Amino acid sequence: MRACQCTFCRRHGALSTSDPAGSLRLYVTDIDLVQRYRFGLGITDFLICRRCGVYVAAMMDMDGGRYAVINAGVLERRDELIAPVLPMEYGGEDEAARLARRRMRWTPVQASPDL
Repeated sequence: MRACQCTFCRRHGALSTSDPAGSLRLYVTDIDLVQRYRFGLGITDFLICRRCGVYVAAMMDMDGGRYAVINAGVLERRDELIAPVLPMEYGGEDEAARLARRRMRWTPVQASPDL
């Protein structure tokens, strides 16, 4: 689990987690409740619930597929997660470095067509 040190992630209490060997399914029942937010390099959609304001996941298209990290704080069984939390600083990355890191770490995702 990673704790990004940017203002956005700190304010949302985000603990990002991913598994490049795993898979993630993101489906919504009401797309009107999903707010997309982009900042920094503008290459990633941060998905925020319009009802409660929580940051749910970050998702991007890359290499012909979709990849994501999820905010572990939104998981129902988050109390069972025992991995150490690593503070991370990504502010010095350029786009190429960011994409290279995400290729190695992010989880392939299947998402609702409207996401």
